[in-house]
Amino acid sequence: LYAYMWTHPGKKLLFMGGELGQRQDWQHDGQLPWELLDTEAHGGVQACVKALNAVYREEPALYAQQFSGEGFRWVDTQDYDNCVLSWLRLPADAGESPVLVVANFTPQTLENYAVGAPAAGKYRCLFNSDDRAYWGSGVQPEQGFSGGLKAKKEARHGQPATVHLTLPPMALVVLKPQG
Repeated sequence: LYAYMWTHPGKKLLFMGGELGQRQDWQHDGQLPWELLDTEAHGGVQACVKALNAVYREEPALYAQQFSGEGFRWVDTQDYDNCVLSWLRLPADAGESPVLVVANFTPQTLENYAVGAPAAGKYRCLFNSDDRAYWGSGVQPEQGFSGGLKAKKEARHGQPATVHLTLPPMALVVLKPQG
């Protein structure tokens, strides 16, 4: 859900201790439960938030138009059967690339999943919330695609191209066109 928030427009809200995945409310008279980081799950939440911050800082499409409708566009909101949403974040500078975000809200891995893409060509995965470093299962969007992710010039979801990927379970991936 942090990835969902980081890839949507608007300011980000992270309460004290949320980056540790703490289970109780923050106590203003106490300190954060740092010992939680000794467990793989809580360390994974912290690593995930750290990675999200890095992607957010490095990708102008995620922050340049955070208060403008021009910076966000739904790609597909109609895949009820698979519980998948996809959207674009668009940069203010036409010379910058948009990012494509695809979220799978089911515990099933979706193989060869087709989604509309802003351009044909090769894509790079900037973030995958299912990465083992974040205590995920480790399913990668490129899994099963030799040569990486490539979008073909085939219109889909109002976009000029289509990219096929392996969509990890209960995960959100951020893709960026290369070139």
